[in-house]
Amino acid sequence: TDGRWVTALFEDSRGAVWVGTRDGLLRVDAAGRVAERWTGRGDALPHPFVRDVVEDAAGGVWVATNGGGIVRLDPNGGAPRHV
Repeated sequence: TDGRWVTALFEDSRGAVWVGTRDGLLRVDAAGRVAERWTGRGDALPHPFVRDVVEDAAGGVWVATNGGGIVRLDPNGGAPRHV
């Protein structure tokens, strides 16, 4: 899969930009640096193809994947929660 295809783009309340692709998820911090990367291969994502990214009122980031369900990433670094 070519990860250069952007499938979701979201700016959270802290100014980070979340970039979903067919090959994972990137969090780009407010300074423009890639702060975190998930590939769906043994990490928090249940599947590498990201469909959508949104933030809840508590600052948690919800990531919808293509065929792997939904995961909530904790803004405080807690364990991801698969739905």
